[in-house]
Amino acid sequence: MATIRQTASNRRLKRADRHALEAAVDYLHKNSIYIHYAQFLAKGLPIATGVIEGACRYLVQDRMGITGARWGLAVAEAVLKMRAVRTSGDWTTTGAFTCSANMRGTTPARKAA
Repeated sequence: MATIRQTASNRRLKRADRHALEAAVDYLHKNSIYIHYAQFLAKGLPIATGVIEGACRYLVQDRMGITGARWGLAVAEAVLKMRAVRTSGDWTTTGAFTCSANMRGTTPARKAA
């Protein structure tokens, strides 16, 4: 990080550019305990946000971003949970658990229309 700051000084960055660079360096310094890319790659773990962004796009945007659709928070949350369960392949297990919980009365009752 010292190298980044030194390079910025050598290039005589404008104040706004220097401010942005300092913010980025501060972020990296503050979060350096979480940034162990070599170890993550050695374990076969993804290090890019592309995987996460792709999952969000698939789970959220493809369903919730339909033009003209209007979603309330409770319905949107329920739809996203169902899509996540289906995508994970746990539909049968989750369905059985939910039915069992409903019969035991351990899930919130649906509001009357």
